[in-house]
Amino acid sequence: MDLTHVVTSELNSTEPAAIAFDNAVLARGLSEVRRVTFPAHDLRCDQARPLGTPLLSDEDSHSFELLLELERDMIALICGSHGNGRIAVAGRDAAEVTRVAREFADVLRDGNDDDPRRLTLRVWSHAEYGPETVRRRIDVPGWEDIRDGYAADVRDALDELVLARGPGPGGLLLWHGEPGTGKSYALRALARSWAVWCDTLVVADPEAFLGRGVVGSEVAGSGERYRLIVLEDAGELLAADAREHAGQGLSRLLNLTDGILGAGLRTIVLVTTNEPIGRLHPAVARPGRCWADVEFTRLSVVESDAWLAGRGLPGAGRALTLAELYALADGREIVAPAAVGFAA
Repeated sequence: MDLTHVVTSELNSTEPAAIAFDNAVLARGLSEVRRVTFPAHDLRCDQARPLGTPLLSDEDSHSFELLLELERDMIALICGSHGNGRIAVAGRDAAEVTRVAREFADVLRDGNDDDPRRLTLRVWSHAEYGPETVRRRIDVPGWEDIRDGYAADVRDALDELVLARGPGPGGLLLWHGEPGTGKSYALRALARSWAVWCDTLVVADPEAFLGRGVVGSEVAGSGERYRLIVLEDAGELLAADAREHAGQGLSRLLNLTDGILGAGLRTIVLVTTNEPIGRLHPAVARPGRCWADVEFTRLSVVESDAWLAGRGLPGAGRALTLAELYALADGREIVAPAAVGFAA
């Protein structure tokens, strides 16, 4: 196939292989197209070349696009970028196109990692040329291994959440408390436990995410699976005067959790904040919207000393945060906490 006429007008495009694919589909009259995305942290262009006859490739140190000619009058576009793999296969027979797309994805995706201490999640950020999503592999603890680092009331609330195998009464999880009380650590354990039914999307810039009215495939669960959207340190979006200072961010968040915007998306939103609960907008935690409102507190003196004793360390004789406990376990000194207004 001579691609010269297909791409001549698009030579300055940053995605020539993708443009060539779309134009070739139209030029050949291919009626069936199937697209598949999959985790691919180490995928290289050379790995995909043997799957067909290369027609056009475009690659740099961080990404690649490869257009392939296949047998049976089919073409495929294979892309790799930021830990994501994407495949588009076009042909005339729907069943055959679907089969090839799935087989290619199975060949190129990351190998199955049976280590439960590692989890793949997606991170959303607003880059120079628009939003982008990057897949990352992170270490995640088991809840049973870290639960003794939380106060009794927090443990009880998280025990119920970690064991959930489906959404609860409301689409919003609200975790609040002073810094160092283990919100991010517990989040990792929750994502690990929920991985059997729910994928995790961490939003690096909550204000930009909500400010641009994100909907549809960017937030929706896939198939029968749900998607947990994590907005860390997003207290300013939930403050009583949020609408005045953060525009429509609060309204969009609330609509995403139980409004028309979120209907049918299979989405759960978890917001963490260091703000005292009394400073948050009353609409956030209303019944029917908030599945769980968990205040992360310091361990009591007894709980703190028991945690230290379990690691062969002397008691501190005062209430400590999880971060302070690990500091002592690492041999680092901690300073006495200043008075803070984190009342229930």
